[in-house]
Amino acid sequence: MQFAAQSKLFAVSMCNKISDMIQGLATPAHMKLQLIPILQHMHHDTSTAAMVRQLCTDLLPSYPAQEFVLVTLNSLTQLASATLVDIPNQVSLLLHYLRTDPRWAVKAQVLQGLHLLAGQGAHLWPPGAVEAIVDVALNTPYQKVLSWSLDVLQVLAKSTATCHSQLHPDSPLMELCNRSCYSSNPVIAAKAVQVMTRIVCYCYKEEMPVHGVSEAVDTVESLFLLVTCDSGQEHNYELKVCLRCAVSLCQVHRDLCPRFVDLIGTRLMGTSGSCSVQLCEALGAIGGLQAGALLSLLPDILEKLRELKGVQEPSPEQVHTKVMLCTLLFQTMAEYEWNTEARRAVEVAIEKTNLWSNYRIARSAARYGHHSVSAGILSQLREQVSSEHFHFWLVSLEELSRGEAELLDCSKQPSLVQRLSQAVAHYSKSVAALKAASTPLQSLQFQSEYTRLRAEFLQCLAQLVHTCHSLCTAPPPAVASAIAETTRDNLQRYGHITNQLRKCVKEFRSCGELYWKLYQSAFDADPASLANIQILQQMCVLMANSVERVAQANYQDEASLE
Repeated sequence: MQFAAQSKLFAVSMCNKISDMIQGLATPAHMKLQLIPILQHMHHDTSTAAMVRQLCTDLLPSYPAQEFVLVTLNSLTQLASATLVDIPNQVSLLLHYLRTDPRWAVKAQVLQGLHLLAGQGAHLWPPGAVEAIVDVALNTPYQKVLSWSLDVLQVLAKSTATCHSQLHPDSPLMELCNRSCYSSNPVIAAKAVQVMTRIVCYCYKEEMPVHGVSEAVDTVESLFLLVTCDSGQEHNYELKVCLRCAVSLCQVHRDLCPRFVDLIGTRLMGTSGSCSVQLCEALGAIGGLQAGALLSLLPDILEKLRELKGVQEPSPEQVHTKVMLCTLLFQTMAEYEWNTEARRAVEVAIEKTNLWSNYRIARSAARYGHHSVSAGILSQLREQVSSEHFHFWLVSLEELSRGEAELLDCSKQPSLVQRLSQAVAHYSKSVAALKAASTPLQSLQFQSEYTRLRAEFLQCLAQLVHTCHSLCTAPPPAVASAIAETTRDNLQRYGHITNQLRKCVKEFRSCGELYWKLYQSAFDADPASLANIQILQQMCVLMANSVERVAQANYQDEASLE
């Protein structure tokens, strides 16, 4: 079988021999069962695949025993999945067995094959196939068949063709979802809710008339209350599906964010373990969609952190919950000033938490712009690592955070020039620490260059501020007008600030070119990092153009410095 899977020549040369052995009466039945799976690898050319398919379909009525049917259907499904062109015929064959064969093992094999083909090419399914599965699901008295059918429909609902044909509220698929989403079986209800949510989200994304959004929201809320209020057992899968549906609905319809935040927040205090982690992750996803969405939950978040404070030996789930709660706190406070209670909650959270979790908390704080909090946590971690390289890595992150905190803090140093100078100093220290943290295997070249360019950009801004201040401290000399007439540059009558501004233009352009070189050298970086570098490069170009428009005479007829 492995030779046939890897070698086209072997598969083609052995195909006729294996076919003769399977059709031959002298070959024992158990050997035929071992030979049939080899045929699923005969997909290297169209003619061979067609011959194998014809052989297997002829075998099905000749060998109706369960073992032969299971092996043959599986081989045909794998063959169709590889060739793609046979998917419509294979789907029709599987649906025929689903409707006519009463054996449990055959139904399970058929639905498993349909699930595979739905993922490989839902757009290739023949017309009426979705309705056929829905009809089986609606009329079956067995919960397992209904659940397996919904598994297939979940995958089909990812396809544009399926959603477009079933988006009407009276469609068979929507009828099945409406009947199953309030099932007493949480697994079936979760799968039905997921299918309905995908169809509703498709309508929003394609800007089509949306039907049943209120019903979808109601089903998500009902499922959420069902799986979170049942204290007898955990429903991790169902809860995860429910929360994903809630986040998906919020992504396409932002007005639903407060409603789902309030719903999830009602269970935040009454849950523990993995359930709390999932609730926090969902709240974080919704909070990232709408600014201030989690503000109403701030007291509950602080209370939950205080509750976990009393745990002497927290479990991994409780530690993860702490990290997620701190992330929610950072997300909520992103546009607000910190109070003593919130700052104290973070300090308490890191007291009985392992070092890796504290690092994650510091990283989250920096991500949401709370650089002073991040710097404080990193300063405690840098002396508790196992190697010198890790130490300098944490030192570099601490200096980065302190540099950004200097730019944001207007209380201690109201002077913009002082804050820029302090930030540049911290960034310079960070570059030095990154060089010390590098190893032959991890050169940290990208990190060092990115940090150096950040310092370069801040230095350009500081130089621009100094130049603007010099207009007040060093007015134009008496001979400025004569110099302007001699050089035929009218802007020279404003003194040395003209040349200084033009120098700033060159510095910004040079910084932008360095960002562009970094962008080209980091072609394999993630899309978010590349987009960030591109934005920074455009900022440099924008600053250069703005200053040049003021300091270059060819940009306007009248001087802009007046």
